[in-house]
Amino acid sequence: MKKFIFIFICMVSGVLQAQTPTLQALVSKTTVPLNGNFTISYQFNYSGEDFTAPTNITKDFRVLGGPNKRSEMSYANGTMTSKISYSYVLSPINEGTFTIKPAKIEFENKTYSSQEIKITVTKAQDKSNPNSAQGSNEQKQLKALEKNIYLKLHVNKKTAFQG
Repeated sequence: MKKFIFIFICMVSGVLQAQTPTLQALVSKTTVPLNGNFTISYQFNYSGEDFTAPTNITKDFRVLGGPNKRSEMSYANGTMTSKISYSYVLSPINEGTFTIKPAKIEFENKTYSSQEIKITVTKAQDKSNPNSAQGSNEQKQLKALEKNIYLKLHVNKKTAFQG
């Protein structure tokens, strides 16, 4: 009887650990200045195929980087899990509030969608303004770097060629 209960508990816990496939949208910032940028990534907790990015990404934002694809696979205690993610670095084109439509991915003949993301784009920040907290931090970091950088270049040829 104890053996039966132990086997039953193991089977139930195995079923409870199984995850349902979900495509999740994650964003680094929801409020971005006009001259700033942010990262949006789409994470799928299985290895899906045929990822489709939102159609309005290129309409409302400049794509500075991406799609960057990352896949992860692990095998622990007899259970294999895999994840895949696609990320983009985006910069806004205009001020306002924008909604990034859901991304889609196919897995086992089903299509999974992410949620919509709202991004608020504010006026551009003046990077030269020392009164802003971010501007003053950047200026302090640049001054610290100027004091600590040493560059020495040794060239063994007098002519250079492309490639």
